[in-house]
Amino acid sequence: WLFHKSMEPLGENNYERAALGEDIPTEEALQLGYVLFDEGMQHFQDDRYAEAINLFERSLAINERFMPHGAVGLVTNLNNLASA
Repeated sequence: WLFHKSMEPLGENNYERAALGEDIPTEEALQLGYVLFDEGMQHFQDDRYAEAINLFERSLAINERFMPHGAVGLVTNLNNLASA
């Protein structure tokens, strides 16, 4: 997940589009999922668990749609959500 720090947030509108099942490019959706996940990790490390949970849930909604079942990123997302 380290390489995702350089990605710029793709915007709230894209999150809503991806979460609602609208067609957006898979790469764009996964980048947004990574950004949300990384932001969640920052909140988690700062002991801001409510914010971390919100971001992990948003990331998970995207990852469940665009990643194959059992993908490492999806499992990591679920693990961190459970930890928060």
